[in-house]
Amino acid sequence: MVVIRSTLVGIALLLVAASPAAAQRPPRAELSGGYAVLASGSETYPGRNMVVIERRAPFPNRSSAANIVAVADAEAAAARRKADAVKRTLMRRSVEAETLVIQACRLWDRGRDKAAFKLLERAARLGDDGAQLNLGYCYDVGKGLPRNRAQALLWYRRASKQGNCSAANNIGTLYRDTTNRRRAIAWFRRAIAQGCADSAIELAKLYLETGNVSEATRLLRYALRHPTLLSEADEEAAQSMLAQRTAEDRIGR
Repeated sequence: MVVIRSTLVGIALLLVAASPAAAQRPPRAELSGGYAVLASGSETYPGRNMVVIERRAPFPNRSSAANIVAVADAEAAAARRKADAVKRTLMRRSVEAETLVIQACRLWDRGRDKAAFKLLERAARLGDDGAQLNLGYCYDVGKGLPRNRAQALLWYRRASKQGNCSAANNIGTLYRDTTNRRRAIAWFRRAIAQGCADSAIELAKLYLETGNVSEATRLLRYALRHPTLLSEADEEAAQSMLAQRTAEDRIGR
């Protein structure tokens, strides 16, 4: 048996002299020392097989596994450092925004609405939901600047996305005032789900207007079960409305 080996651009060609019987062997595939060995019969040179050896990735071993673990640990550590940096940034922004809101409230007390608005806007852009609520209110009622319903909705929505139920309630009142009852009901319900019991009173009023007394009564009772979430005026209004409904029911009987 004569073996001739040559190498060309990383591909080794192994020409092996074989018997006629060997030429009839079917193609085969083998694994050998990290290489994939593909063999096939040769038609160009009858009686001989051409074996093409292609480079493949070495089989995993202990050292490569250790490298994988080390890389994973390094990536996890980098992710933790990034998360810590984000937390520090958010805390810094929160403190800065809170300071701006306090300063804005003091300016409001002095009647300096425009100056207060500028500070609120800075705090709102830092992501403070309370500042976003108050900024929306400024646009809503025209406090420190002309009224702008679109901007009011914009900032109310941003605050609501952060779970601020008062912002959702205010969006409900905006739609209620424009007689968009369907959207008003949806936003009042969202505000209730986020924790605003006074929104239940506003929603009850809408249902009373449409004659849905049973749903209005349910909402009023819900609000009165959460007195700590109501202002004194809202609690008195709910009690008065519920008493009126009860009296009307008795008369109807």
